[in-house]
Amino acid sequence: LLEAAAEAKLLTAIDDWVAEEAVARLAAWTGNPSAPPMLSINLSVAALRDPAVADRLARRLLAARVDPSRLEVEVPEGLA
Repeated sequence: LLEAAAEAKLLTAIDDWVAEEAVARLAAWTGNPSAPPMLSINLSVAALRDPAVADRLARRLLAARVDPSRLEVEVPEGLA
């Protein structure tokens, strides 16, 4: 599936959707004592190699008023 998304040049759109959805969920969970304290997401290798990815995530978190420590971005072993 990942290869098909890459071939269709959809990885950037999928990464953007994942990040936006994660931040929206974290924002919705704010103040809910039964909500998980953090959320982990996976982004594509291409996204993680993009020097602006951290800035985009930070802007999303700031706009949603979500503490950045609540979002964890997992780095694939092959990239580390």
